Amino acid sequence: MNNKLLKNSNIELENVLCPSTSLEAWKFNGSDIREAIEGKRILNPSIDLSNLCDLNCPYCYVEKVGSMDKKKRKNELPLSDYLLIIDKLAKAGAKTINIVGGGEPTLDPNFRIIAQHIKSLGIKVLVATNGIEISKSDSLLQFLIDLEASVMIKVNSFDSSLQNTLVGKVGYATERDNALKRLIESGFNQTNPTRLGIHTVLMKSNIDELFDILVFCRENNIAFMAGNYMPTGRTEGAVFQGDYLLKDKSDKILFEPVSTEQYKAIRKQILKYDTINGYPVNSPDAYISGLPCIRSLGIQIDNEGKIWHCPARHQVVDGNLLPKEICSNATSQNLSDLWMNETYFNSFRNNYNGYCPYKTI
Repeated sequence: MNNKLLKNSNIELENVLCPSTSLEAWKFNGSDIREAIEGKRILNPSIDLSNLCDLNCPYCYVEKVGSMDKKKRKNELPLSDYLLIIDKLAKAGAKTINIVGGGEPTLDPNFRIIAQHIKSLGIKVLVATNGIEISKSDSLLQFLIDLEASVMIKVNSFDSSLQNTLVGKVGYATERDNALKRLIESGFNQTNPTRLGIHTVLMKSNIDELFDILVFCRENNIAFMAGNYMPTGRTEGAVFQGDYLLKDKSDKILFEPVSTEQYKAIRKQILKYDTINGYPVNSPDAYISGLPCIRSLGIQIDNEGKIWHCPARHQVVDGNLLPKEICSNATSQNLSDLWMNETYFNSFRNNYNGYCPYKTI
């Protein structure tokens, strides 16, 4: 193993890959990070639950180009397979399991059973959600509190009209704001590191307010994860291709990817702000907000049981992005052996540096 990161001490690995501006669910000790890079531990895997979703974002990265809606797939994994996969991930050394998709996870009828099973094994839970159910369900909010989960909320804009347009649902911004309010009132941003995060997808319509969103997050102890389109689904090749879902085709310009110049300008502004205010700036900026990619020290298992390297659902082969899974049936695999010995995983770990190899700038 020739990975240059392994020359760092355990404390240095923590400082570089788990900065204080990250989420509590992504706070790992250096020895565990080292074992993940060496192939001895699947540190930070992610799973998809049902494709069910109460939004229909035109930039959804898990839906095929041309798909018209979000609904349950016919061959989604049964609960028994999910529990088996989680047990396998625990045996493979997972410290956190991210529940990230393929739709809105809180709508999956087995969400609470699956999340509770993860916690029962001593593994931390991160839930990526649009917040709609949190905004109206006291029992769900209490469940997340009891779960000690980290929660990542979708925020593309604080302009309500724009936000609603970007996700295709009138009234979403109000529901999202209420969810954020309830999570803050419940103390999710009172821990260090925080257990509350905001996720923003960069596009031309929101790039001018991105810095303001970051400042809001910094001032309220909220992790901020902002990055370019995934190279898959309705953003195949990291280019927006979901304009057929828009009522007004002139809205397509709202979803255009940001330019390299825009990206660099905002990144420079953020770097200056963080330096002046004493926030860490020594981590690889896989995201424009300054966070490294720690989730790629794991695997992605979708709701059909396919194993990918990460939610980008691609491999980098000879400099090209290929939409190719690692294998098609997670329930039949020895996940520890796969992480240690599979050719692509081995190559990635050897070259891992905290940056994202899948998203273009």
